[in-house]
Formats: sequence, C-alpha cells, structure tokens
Amino acid sequence: MTQLEPRPALDGARILVVEDDFIISMELGSILAEAGAAVVGPCHTPEQAAAQLDANDISCAILDFRLGRDTSLPVARQLISHGIPFAFFTGQVDTTRIGAEFPDVEIIPKPFQRRAILGVLAGMLACAAR
Repeated sequence: MTQLEPRPALDGARILVVEDDFIISMELGSILAEAGAAVVGPCHTPEQAAAQLDANDISCAILDFRLGRDTSLPVARQLISHGIPFAFFTGQVDTTRIGAEFPDVEIIPKPFQRRAILGVLAGMLACAAR
C-alpha cells in the first residue's frame, strides 16, 4: 500500500464472525479481510463464539441471529457484558425480538451489501474509539 492509498476501513480490527451458513461466513470473512480486519471465527454455534470471545481480544462482532435451532442472543449478552460493540446480521423479517432486547444495536439485513456491512462495522469501531 502506498502512502496515497487510503487505509482499509477496518484496518487492524479483530472481528468476531458468528454465522452458521458456510458460504455466507466465507464471503463475510473475505469482505472483512479485504477491508483490513482479522477475522475471528467464523463461529457456527453460540458455544464456539463464547469460546472465541474468551480466548481473543475482540474489537467488534457481527452475529447471525438464527444459528440452526439456536439464536445468537447469549453471545450478544456476553458481548455487552464485555463492552464489545456488535451488529446483528439476519434474514429474519420480524426483528421485534432483537429490537426489544437490543434497541440500540444495528441490524444488517440479508441479503447484504458489502458497503452496508463495512459501514456499520466501521461506525461501531469509530464510536468505540471515542
């Protein structure tokens, strides 16, 4: 990278990815890596995510709401207890359950656009840095 090129949007961030769909998790990982982030995961279950959260220094996270028969709500609660910002990433049409418990958390809809994901995550990191 030359000095004239802008730094990637997520340069140096360690982002926990919680997504149970293999193809989507690989695409997310690619998008985040191209933006300069280190991807932690991807995790396919709440238990995997909890273990990664305990074992790594996480900057922020992106959570698929529905993980098979489970949800990522326990992971979201753990992230809040650690003061780590996160966004939900879901194909759920009805997000009432998410909004009721996490009214200030961004929800990125599926199907997604690269710029939406990068914008939300970069915004969270900027707010956390203040």
